[in-house]
Amino acid sequence: MDGKWAVVFDFDGTLIPKSYGSLYDVIDSNGGVTAECHERAKEMRKYYLALAHAGKLTKKHQEKWLVDSLNIYISSGLTVPRIREILSGVSLRPGVKECLLELRVRNVPVAVVSYGVFQFIDSVLRSNGVRNLVRRVYSANLETDDSGAVNGFSENTFVFPFNKGKCSRDFADNCDVSYRNILAVGDSPSGDRQLGYLKENRLGIAGDKMEKERLLSVMGSVAVTETFQPATRWLLGKIDGR
Repeated sequence: MDGKWAVVFDFDGTLIPKSYGSLYDVIDSNGGVTAECHERAKEMRKYYLALAHAGKLTKKHQEKWLVDSLNIYISSGLTVPRIREILSGVSLRPGVKECLLELRVRNVPVAVVSYGVFQFIDSVLRSNGVRNLVRRVYSANLETDDSGAVNGFSENTFVFPFNKGKCSRDFADNCDVSYRNILAVGDSPSGDRQLGYLKENRLGIAGDKMEKERLLSVMGSVAVTETFQPATRWLLGKIDGR
């Protein structure tokens, strides 16, 4: 058990470029919601992101933000086929697929742990041809009717920054891997501080030196990069003992 590894990734800003913002932003900005709901979503995110940047985003805030976001998709009549259509053009960071293939060769199980939506993440992984390389996606699951229209959500699937550690440990347990051998990669000092288990086994991906300084408070290592190659080198160095 101690010689085995598992890897958990954040998604927005980690496996996809930061330029997208989040998959919520992509859906909202490309006709996934009504114009009125788009404006509501923008104001809501502005409010909650300001709280997050000030270090004042509580558990209750996180829960309300997610529920309010999902309700916007219900009221807008969003469907799974429309989700797939909108997200079909979203690319992964350069080097992500190669990293996942290297992990598959080494029989290292991989999970995504995200404060996002399962159907969004699943669509992007599938359109980029890597869904089979990810064993588990921990994220809010939308419920749909027979036509694929979103009509609810499963609260027991919700992932928040404060329970990413719990999801990481659940994945390790399911893979018969020690918590100490969870390797984690994320991009947010507030959102990914509990991703994985040990700080020394957590890598942050930063867009600049300022982001790097913020990430160093919760990450054992930080790479300033636009591609995924530094993350791959870090992961394989840990796994291969280099």
